[in-house]
Amino acid sequence: MIQAWVAVRAGRVVGHAGVCTPHDDEAAAVWLDQSGEEGSRVVVAARLFVAPEARGMGLGECLTRTVMDHARQHGVRLVFEVMAKDTAAIRLYERLECCEIGRIAHRFGAGQQTDAICFVWPAPDRA
Repeated sequence: MIQAWVAVRAGRVVGHAGVCTPHDDEAAAVWLDQSGEEGSRVVVAARLFVAPEARGMGLGECLTRTVMDHARQHGVRLVFEVMAKDTAAIRLYERLECCEIGRIAHRFGAGQQTDAICFVWPAPDRA
């Protein structure tokens, strides 16, 4: 983890976002394979979540914009994946001009997997 942020409401942590190095990250591998960009020029958005009771307050967008600001300030590109079932998050990322770069099978737990979509920001034509 390079840096992390939390959202707090009424003294409780209700959201989190962070950025990591691209080491062993599937979304980063997709982007690096496509772009030929150096890994040192990429960070991975990680562990972005908003607690169910705090959804609908704009915290997901605030945390996402914070991660984007970090990438902009450090002159790096941001990559990440989102589970295909998380349609509200996908709409947010599309509205914030993130660019879909591929689809993968996200693996977790003991041999489980789910479909995921990989994104990059800024879009290649806006860097």
